[in-house]
Amino acid sequence: MFAHKIAYSYYLLFSYLISRVYFKVPREDQIMTIRKILVFDIAHIGDVIRTTPIFHNLRASFKNVHISVVIGKWAFDVVELDPNIDEIFIYESRHYCRNGKKGNIKNIISLLKKARKEKYDLIIECSGDFFTLIMQLFSKTKFRLDWQPAYVYNYKYNRGRIKPIKEAKLDMLRRVGLPIITRNQYLVISEQDKINASNLVKKDKNSFIVVASGMEDQSRTWPKEKYCELISKLLKEFPDHLIYFLGSAREKAVGEEYEKYFHGGLVNLAGKTSLRTVANIIERSLLFIGNDSGLLHIARALNTNVVAIFGPTDPYSVIGPESSRKLRVVHKPEHQNNKHWARFISAKDVFKECTDLIRMYSDTYESNV
Repeated sequence: MFAHKIAYSYYLLFSYLISRVYFKVPREDQIMTIRKILVFDIAHIGDVIRTTPIFHNLRASFKNVHISVVIGKWAFDVVELDPNIDEIFIYESRHYCRNGKKGNIKNIISLLKKARKEKYDLIIECSGDFFTLIMQLFSKTKFRLDWQPAYVYNYKYNRGRIKPIKEAKLDMLRRVGLPIITRNQYLVISEQDKINASNLVKKDKNSFIVVASGMEDQSRTWPKEKYCELISKLLKEFPDHLIYFLGSAREKAVGEEYEKYFHGGLVNLAGKTSLRTVANIIERSLLFIGNDSGLLHIARALNTNVVAIFGPTDPYSVIGPESSRKLRVVHKPEHQNNKHWARFISAKDVFKECTDLIRMYSDTYESNV
């Protein structure tokens, strides 16, 4: 983890330097001459979800411009059906890859050649690594926008209270005079994805709850024993609301433990279907409960009722100050920098927020107390 932070710090420094020395920020009178745009976002699913407003606003300003995106394979489902994107390139970064499979040399060389051949007019860096910077230097591109160095600088000198990441990314477009017609995140789901979801979830819409513990990043994960306590309370209070456990293939074993423990009250779907099918299951649910993870950002993008459990990350920078009757955040800011933050968030704290949302939005709620 420490080595990753050091590498990321050097990346930010290098990114800042090449922006100042090698690239230019287009003036407002130059921006409309652009014909090809390449967007880099090789980070995790939640990061790409927060970049979707960039795609929408770019297309609104550039109807006939060719927009390409470089992403990690894990986020392909997020952008595959996006009508605002013309071309998708895959790059599995060592910095962001969680499945142990890194981008190979052949893949890297292919992307380098593509970037140089296409002669993009504008590069937008939403997340990257040293390779993406090298690729940009090879691309013969004149203009470049990058939000991260300024974001980190502001974080250090404003006591950690800065704009939410989504807004910081949109500031790149504001900086060059492009209008922001929407700030909404989104995910395009196909009819086949909806059919697949229907085959997995036999319950009616708004009659079930989904839990996604997001255990791929242990530092942000609420403990299993507390999830078990919470799920027990939910099944006792709402016996007519089946619970589905969602996650990646690497969380399948955890889901199987829950499924066995709760004897039919919980169904494990972790690792059993595609990301967009999972997204439609979340969209159909009465309530989403989970940590700061990609599925949390999908739930927010789909306007699902959400109870979000935050530990070491600041909810303000992650999801913003947006008030919503459909969102409850459980966070103890006084313990945010404590590695044992989870001790201070009880199942009772989370259950209270869940109960409030279920009472508000469930047509079939009847208290069993």
